[in-house]
Amino acid sequence: MIINLPLIQSFLENLVLDCSYQIWMYTHPNQQWSLISAHGNEAKTPPDTVFTLSKCKQYDIYQGDICTFHIFYYSEDCQIAVCLDGQLNDDAMNYLYYLLYPCYAHYTIQLKEKELDKFIEGVQDITASLDLDELLTKILENVLSVTMAGDAGILWLYDSTIDSLICKAFVGWKDDLKHMRLKIGEGIAGKTFQDGKPRIYQSMTEAVAGMNSMSDENRCYLRASFSPSMETKDCKVTVSVPISVGNQTKGVMMIHQFEREKQITKRDLQLLMGFSAQVAIAIENAYLFTEVKRQNRLLIKRNEVHETLTKLSLQNMGVERISRELEKMLGMPFVFLDFQENEHYPKRNGHPLEFSMEELSKLFSKRTVPANLDKFEAGRIQSYFLYPILVGTICLGGLIVSLERPLTQQDHITLEQGQSVLALELVKKQSLTEVYYKNTHEFFNELLENKEPNLLYAKGLDLGINLNAYMVAAVFKISSYHDLQALATSVHRLVLHIKRMIPQVSKIEFGFNDKATLLLSLSDPAKLQNVLKRFKSILEEWEFNDGPPLCAGIGTPYKGIDSVNKTYSEANKALSYLVSRHRTGMIQYSEIGVNRLFLNQSTEEIKSFRQEVFGPLNTAKAQNSDLENTLLSYIENDRSVLQTAKKLHIHTNTLYHRLKKIEELLHLSLHEPEDILKIQLACYLRSE
Repeated sequence: MIINLPLIQSFLENLVLDCSYQIWMYTHPNQQWSLISAHGNEAKTPPDTVFTLSKCKQYDIYQGDICTFHIFYYSEDCQIAVCLDGQLNDDAMNYLYYLLYPCYAHYTIQLKEKELDKFIEGVQDITASLDLDELLTKILENVLSVTMAGDAGILWLYDSTIDSLICKAFVGWKDDLKHMRLKIGEGIAGKTFQDGKPRIYQSMTEAVAGMNSMSDENRCYLRASFSPSMETKDCKVTVSVPISVGNQTKGVMMIHQFEREKQITKRDLQLLMGFSAQVAIAIENAYLFTEVKRQNRLLIKRNEVHETLTKLSLQNMGVERISRELEKMLGMPFVFLDFQENEHYPKRNGHPLEFSMEELSKLFSKRTVPANLDKFEAGRIQSYFLYPILVGTICLGGLIVSLERPLTQQDHITLEQGQSVLALELVKKQSLTEVYYKNTHEFFNELLENKEPNLLYAKGLDLGINLNAYMVAAVFKISSYHDLQALATSVHRLVLHIKRMIPQVSKIEFGFNDKATLLLSLSDPAKLQNVLKRFKSILEEWEFNDGPPLCAGIGTPYKGIDSVNKTYSEANKALSYLVSRHRTGMIQYSEIGVNRLFLNQSTEEIKSFRQEVFGPLNTAKAQNSDLENTLLSYIENDRSVLQTAKKLHIHTNTLYHRLKKIEELLHLSLHEPEDILKIQLACYLRSE
């Protein structure tokens, strides 16, 4: 249908008697002449060429073999040819140019509507389809349909896992194209992806030059992907445009012209860029959808793991069963470490993962976040993943995975859930231990009061201790700690360590504040020596494993329930002796000796007593005579003048002179027993 045809016919009839005419239109998308109106019986013969616009002219007249063609030029590469028997003058040509303008406008509107329809269709496809491959193919078909200038197309997308462009969709090619892997900067697509700039190659020669960096392997795949119609023809035009999301290039769209001989215009390039934006949106939507599906799968897996492990915990299946279930979920060797009880799960023959528990404890002690660890084993490097289990700031345990493959996000979720459930198991066990300590502590206080011996004896048998045997108390004290939670954990570990080291002895044990208290029942007091050896080993291992400073006081064995208070009091006094002197290690009450006399004296009082004796000897004048050292040597050598002089390398007369000076300064006599005792005590306390 031609717009305002009656006006055009009327105009032509007034100009020529024989109003036979043909009106032809040439458009860029079709790139051929189409008859849009005719009048008369003449043969319908279109112009045999596409006319070139003369500079600054809107029309031209060309004489054909049969008729005269009046050519009118419009934008969008549109030409309208009016075929008449005669030739029109310039005024008529001007007038006819504007009469035909609505035809051009109608064509332009139709073209824009078609482009808009395809864009709308693309948007609808993006929102309606979640299949990325199908959607990209549809967009590519829309591109070829709208531009009308391409026979084949390819969409290349970047795959970060192989650092290459892969063919994600294609039209007009064979499947061999899918085998191609283009590196960044390789071929036309690789270059477009690299610099983000569109490219147009107007001949096969130009296209071949653009592919000069393509590998031989990719060239073979490209040649094998030619369809039968391509094999006999050269590629006339190649267009390559980047596909970008924001400032990041995601891929490349390429259009190829083999069959059609149509010029690629700036308009076509703009359309390609518009469709590449649709591709970018489709890719981003697909990525977001894939990510949502992945997160949903992980969430479902997380819930499954949580439900399974929580169910085992609520059924009191224990950490052994939970650990085996975690190992099954991971599909790799797995170990759960309980540093409170120095145990590992699941139980296997031999020690887990070629580590000692001491090594494992040190590995986890300063660790607050998961980490990888490589260890050289049996001539190869074995990788492990360490996951500390923290309660507050304290590492109560840990998870170790012997890596046979990289951990997936699902594995991390499994470990995270396992860590949470096992942490609850540790806290639950710790709570039960605290209840046990509380009950044992209350029983021990009843023993100290000893109000109902028979009832206490029976209760002791229930707890596994014979209160009619020889009773001996031991008190261990952690003398330095950085917070109460760390202290409670250390005391708990200490009690369990003592329990394991002395398994065959009848006893009760408990932790309270910074102390671990032990009451042992011995059939023979001589057996205490074996126990003391075990105590020494406990202290040595504790120090070797970098435990906090530890000291212990041990009472004397006494027979019967009545002696519990006495041996416990002695153990505390022995412990006080070590604490007051800032010493670690252990000591029996019997080893304190004369120091028992000073246990109830304050440090300030003892210091004042020493100063009372040695203060006068520390004046500048006294120091010149070395009086303090002289007195110490004199007492040390049992008040022997000859031995003291010999040790000090002085004459006996010099020694007598110094001793006389000391007596004067201290206002005492070295021959009076009471004064001698005072000096001996001061010297002893000074050495202590």
